[in-house]
Amino acid sequence: MFTLPAAVKAEIERCYGQPLKYPADCHRLAINVRQTLNETIGVTTLKRILGFVSDVEEPRKSTLDILARYCGFTDYEEMKRKVAPGGDSDFEQDPDIDTSALLPGAVVRFEYLPDRKVKLRYLGNSEFEVVESENGSLQPGDIITVSNFVKDSPLTVSSVRRNGTDLGRYTAGKVSGITSLYLEEPDSAS
Repeated sequence: MFTLPAAVKAEIERCYGQPLKYPADCHRLAINVRQTLNETIGVTTLKRILGFVSDVEEPRKSTLDILARYCGFTDYEEMKRKVAPGGDSDFEQDPDIDTSALLPGAVVRFEYLPDRKVKLRYLGNSEFEVVESENGSLQPGDIITVSNFVKDSPLTVSSVRRNGTDLGRYTAGKVSGITSLYLEEPDSAS
């Protein structure tokens, strides 16, 4: 799956003049690209490139080149070289919360855009029960498997079980990552 380097996305946002947080932003960006360059990028294509829609296809080089020209570069390779010198590789920060260090009963609270709030209770063996979930796809009572939580990075849930049914993998905060993260040890967890 294609992942746009964070520095490249930041450069596109800088040229656009505001953050690209929501799928609707892709429609406005497509209009802005057309007005600026007299070239067209589809809204769905922008959603895929910016991570709002999961897709296994790599975007066409010509599409990435249009985005690069929109930002004042000759092509995408030049843009990557200048704004993301590390390329598509980067060091990952250490997990903010590593589940192997938690005691059963610990509570993890996290938030991600737009306006999603989740409270989990640790069961052991990297499994959590969803205690509260506001505005998101996870539901109270879901059992999820998570190995770590990293602030400012998407949360990858390796499995979600709801009422005994395995719903598969889930990713929270694909674009913004986890915006806030709190841990309450078992003796202070409510």
